[in-house]
Amino acid sequence: MNASTPSYQVEQHQTTRLNINFSHSLPDQFVDFDMSSPHELSDAVNQSTDRAAGILHMLADRFIGAIEDCRLSDGVMYHVIMAAIREIEDVNSIVNAFSDAAILKEIADVKQNEQNNQA
Repeated sequence: MNASTPSYQVEQHQTTRLNINFSHSLPDQFVDFDMSSPHELSDAVNQSTDRAAGILHMLADRFIGAIEDCRLSDGVMYHVIMAAIREIEDVNSIVNAFSDAAILKEIADVKQNEQNNQA
């Protein structure tokens, strides 16, 4: 197929995937962490929940400020709340990835056992 035809361009668009690196969200020790380790899962989740809690504590402190000048604008409050939501969504993604890795490992183990039994 010619690279300039519209259908080829659509095919190319459908098969192209973005691989975004989110390693900046986790400290260096979690970039390549072992998805089968409950300890590392716990550390990764704690890191993200600590950030979310810190964000929300900062926001709560602004609501009880005695001076009117320390109140945040609606726009700033929205972005602070969204930052906390994103951290919570990160926790969900980390736990789901851990679960998926465990399932894939079980499938690989079953296939390996089947191959061993056939040999």
